[in-house]
Amino acid sequence: MALYFSIALPRRARTCRIPQLLKFILIAFCCLGYTSCDSIRQGIQQYKDELIYKWDSFELKKIKAPPQRRFYKGDSQWKMLPVALGSAVALILLAYYYSKYWERQNQYKIEQKKILARLHKLYNQLQILDEDETLMGELMEDLEASSILRLIESPEEFEARVEGFKQKNPDEKVLSAIYHLRHKLGFGFYNKSIPFLCTQMLGTSEQLECSIELPKKSVSFFTPVLSATEQFLVIKAPRVKGKAVNLKKYKQLTCRICRSDDADYQFTLPILRQIKGKFDAVVLGHTWDIEKRLLRHADRVSLEIPKDFYVIPEKYMFLYADQSHALSSSPEVSNFRGRIVDLSSGGAKVHTKELPHNIQEDALLLFGMKEANISGDLTAKVLSINTLGEEHFLHLQFFRLREMKRMRLSRFISKIENQ
Repeated sequence: MALYFSIALPRRARTCRIPQLLKFILIAFCCLGYTSCDSIRQGIQQYKDELIYKWDSFELKKIKAPPQRRFYKGDSQWKMLPVALGSAVALILLAYYYSKYWERQNQYKIEQKKILARLHKLYNQLQILDEDETLMGELMEDLEASSILRLIESPEEFEARVEGFKQKNPDEKVLSAIYHLRHKLGFGFYNKSIPFLCTQMLGTSEQLECSIELPKKSVSFFTPVLSATEQFLVIKAPRVKGKAVNLKKYKQLTCRICRSDDADYQFTLPILRQIKGKFDAVVLGHTWDIEKRLLRHADRVSLEIPKDFYVIPEKYMFLYADQSHALSSSPEVSNFRGRIVDLSSGGAKVHTKELPHNIQEDALLLFGMKEANISGDLTAKVLSINTLGEEHFLHLQFFRLREMKRMRLSRFISKIENQ
């Protein structure tokens, strides 16, 4: 009976995830139900055998002697009660788990509809083509909507899949398609909402600060990224007295790049070859080994540089930017004399004895930094003010510092460290 019951059940009900103990109880109750039905059938047959049919023309003799016990007398009816209850419980359990199964099926269908709707929206926003979808299917090894959505929304998932795929299929056309797909999905260095995982995320026109470690000193230079692919980066070679420097004798370059309002990133790239001629380019490899440095905790040096600082309202910041020479005559701007005693590419520490009465935390200061070969002024926000007697120490964080100015500032700090 249990075998018949398992075969007669619908396929979806049989595949429902019912615990093994409950399955055993369910089969046991079904067997009891079958036994109870057999007992009832035997009792009815006995009752028929007891009947004596009398006719007007003849009298039918008894077929069998009536049984001594009847199925409806004595304790037989109590014997059938647990069997009936067991059968009822089995049916209830079956109905419960069958309903749970359909509930999970309906929930799965609803989730799939949401995933498809989200995927369709992203396809329209990112302008995903058929060849892009095919490539994503090869990266994920399936075309399930949930897998494609996970690849589109997770840069970590994308880069991990790409690394494994490149080892199996290093074709140049496929690698070019992967590079363009990465930037089409928004997984480039310019996207501040995602982590900087590998240098393949860099694009053309990014500005790098590169340095070469020599036995006695470190030589630094700034260069743009001329070209970028999945296999290498191409930068412009530095020039000294109008001639390109030969970098082929060095094995690697230490590079730094800043992402505004995020962090400084430092990494080392191998030098593959140098192209001489019209462009004087250097071909570099890629790396995953990237060090992240928060802007306020970047390399810092102790020094003594006297400066004039101007306190300006935020609404006038762009009006007075790069015009510190004219601020002394403005009635809306107060100024004071101080010394920069600690400097980093993210901020500075200032010591002064003549602090204006109207300065407070979150105030904006403007000052020049010609020592770092920076044209114009730097803007900094006051993070905190510490007072010891008549001496005041202001902790500053640079505000909306352009990348080129930050690079020049980092280069100035490196020179002071090497002195």
